[in-house]
Amino acid sequence: MIVICFTEGPHDMSRIYRAKILGYFIYFLVNEKGELVANGVPHPDKKRAWEFLLRCTPVDLSGIPLLECEEGYSDLINALVRLYEGEHADVKVDLRFTNLSITEINVLRAIRIIPRGKVTTYSSLARALGLRSPRLIARILSRNPFPLIFPCHRVVRSDGIIGGYMGSRDLWYVKAGILSREGVDIVGRRVASLKRYFYALKEEELKGYLSNSSPKVDNT
Repeated sequence: MIVICFTEGPHDMSRIYRAKILGYFIYFLVNEKGELVANGVPHPDKKRAWEFLLRCTPVDLSGIPLLECEEGYSDLINALVRLYEGEHADVKVDLRFTNLSITEINVLRAIRIIPRGKVTTYSSLARALGLRSPRLIARILSRNPFPLIFPCHRVVRSDGIIGGYMGSRDLWYVKAGILSREGVDIVGRRVASLKRYFYALKEEELKGYLSNSSPKVDNT
C-alpha cells in the first residue's frame, strides 16, 4: 500500500535528485521540507529518465540544483522501481500537489482505487466523476506529476487501445510494459480483453478519495 500524506509549506528551495538502482535511473523533485513535488519513471538510459521527469514536473526546473540521491529517499526509490516492475510496494510518501485544480486532484485520487492487474477507461472515469469529457480525463492524466504512485497507466480507451503515456503517444510502449508486468494481457497496443480486465469505479468507493475543498496545495 502507498500511504499518501499531505503537508503544508513553501517549496522555494526545491532540489532534484538522481538515483540509480537495479540498472535504472530515476529523477524526482522535492521541496525544502522533503515533500515530493514530482517523480519520473525509471529507465535504464539516464537521458530518457531525465526526459520523463521533465514531462511530469508541474514547475519550471530552471535553476533548481541536481543532486545525487540521499539515503533518506531509499524507500521511495525502491517503491517506484517495484511499481514500475509491476510489483506491490509499501511506502509512506509525503507529497505536495502543485499547480493543480481540485478537479485534477480528484482525478488523480480516483485512479488510486484501480487495483493492480485491472484497467478502467477514460469514459468510465469521466462518468464516475461527473465530468463532461473523457478527453478532459486524458489531458489531466497526461500531466500527472506522480506516475506509478497515481497509476495513470491503468486508464485506457474504450476500444481497449491503451493510448499514450506522460503526454506522448510515442510512449505507449512504456505504459504497455507496466500493464503487462502487472498481469494485464497486452496484444500490440491494445488490452487483449477489456471485459476481463475492466474495473468499474463505484460512487461509494470514490467518496473517501475525493475532495470538495482545497487540500494542502501549492498553486504558484
